Amino acid sequence: RFSLTYLTSAASWYPSYDVRFADNTSPLKLTYTANITQQTGLDWEDVMLTISSATPQRGNLRPVIRPEIIDFADRIRRDSAPPRRVLDTSQLPTAGQLGIVAVSGYVRDAATGEALPGATIHSPESNVGISADVNGFFRLDVPSNTKSLQIRFVGYEMVHVPIERRQMEIGLRASRFELNEVVATGLAGVAYGVSIRGTSSQQSRDRHDMEAPETVTSEVTEQELNFSYKISTPYSIPTGGRPVTVRFHEEMAQAEYRYISVPKLDGRVFLVAEIADWDSMNLLAGMANVFMENNYTGRTHIVPGAFDEPMSIALGNDARIVIEREPLPGGRSRNFFGNRVRETHAWEITIRNTRNSAVDVTIEDQVPLSGDSSINISVQRRSGAEHDQDTGKLIWNLSLEPNETRTLVFEYRIEYPSGRRIVRW
Repeated sequence: RFSLTYLTSAASWYPSYDVRFADNTSPLKLTYTANITQQTGLDWEDVMLTISSATPQRGNLRPVIRPEIIDFADRIRRDSAPPRRVLDTSQLPTAGQLGIVAVSGYVRDAATGEALPGATIHSPESNVGISADVNGFFRLDVPSNTKSLQIRFVGYEMVHVPIERRQMEIGLRASRFELNEVVATGLAGVAYGVSIRGTSSQQSRDRHDMEAPETVTSEVTEQELNFSYKISTPYSIPTGGRPVTVRFHEEMAQAEYRYISVPKLDGRVFLVAEIADWDSMNLLAGMANVFMENNYTGRTHIVPGAFDEPMSIALGNDARIVIEREPLPGGRSRNFFGNRVRETHAWEITIRNTRNSAVDVTIEDQVPLSGDSSINISVQRRSGAEHDQDTGKLIWNLSLEPNETRTLVFEYRIEYPSGRRIVRW
């Protein structure tokens, strides 16, 4: 008897989450899910799984900073440039000489343009594949004679895309039927949570009202450079790139809740949870399904932030807080003063709390910044907003009683030389 161990690049996983909460005073329950795919050509039957945060495909060569010199252009001669120490690669074959080409691009929802993180990109001809990152981006090295790629994502129709260029934009269309075929061995039935895309059937709505599915136990190990989870239950992972979902860990997190709105960009008010001690939770960036009292409310992103800042999770919009942003009547003008032009812009923001309880709301807007010293921008009114002069951001922190309506006005003035046209960018 002997044991055979092999290393393959044709297997991958990406994280996703379920976020559950009862109200804006309760803790958050985060359920971690591994979406595992493999295209080795062999079905994995009842295997023990360990998933890791390591990314060996990125390589381990650290970047090296080189001297950077500032001088006048007419003083620099090519023969006087300081020598640079570089690796001599003249004797090494290039990727092209090896018959390898890199194909990259983005996988998105064809209807909404939304990124599809974790979509699997597979070359059936060479049996290599990769998963798209949290932005839907992928980069795959394939033999130069590869003709097409196979693209899959849970809840979407699989497509075969011909390789006509090295950079690709791939749009997937939601499928009503494939959702019902996704079965994860060991989860006692259909994989829960994958039916949220591309269907309006009663069966799909019923799933969103289900209690949280059972999470298998796992043992976490934190190494010097990464962490891993050893899953206690064996799973079967078929070849072919169809994801198998494994719920392997749960965390209860204390959160501070607040409402945020940016009416210039979106006329809704969002409930946001902020977690202060997220750095102890072994989180990776990924998509999350949000449930309030076991009712599915939408999807959001888990994006761990800076180490000294809390992590924010958008939980959905509250239609009971209504906000509008409109130009203030008579608040826009344009006049000439000598050789200068003066423009005035004024906006009115109205917000109303129709809930039966008080809420704290943060409203963000902005004043433009000058891109030239001859363009002067000054704030005339801001209704008590904090003004960050480096970014132009205006921030109001409001406490609204039930059925209270508040009106905010801000106004700014732009002055610039006559005969010149200004643009916003």
